[in-house]
Amino acid sequence: MAALIGAEQTDAEGLRQQAVSQYIDGATKELEAFGQQIGEAARPDNQQQCNEARAKLGECNELLAELKTANSENFDGIKANYEHTRGELVKALQAAQTKQ
Repeated sequence: MAALIGAEQTDAEGLRQQAVSQYIDGATKELEAFGQQIGEAARPDNQQQCNEARAKLGECNELLAELKTANSENFDGIKANYEHTRGELVKALQAAQTKQ
């Protein structure tokens, strides 16, 4: 029975690590795309909005770096901060894209 519980914990940990890896890979690709979108949106009349979006992109990249090294106890908290900052990045990017 103990071996079975140990195997289940190992399987659960392996699945968690796989999910974390997939999340980080997806976030990395998404942040790269956001960077490209900020560059494409940049015009002389929306530099403030683009700078705000770049700042949020920088914060997201810092949090992503933290996620890559986070242990299971800290991951969820850092992920929540990342998701919040990512939402702010999306709003800033939308503002830059719609500034007329």
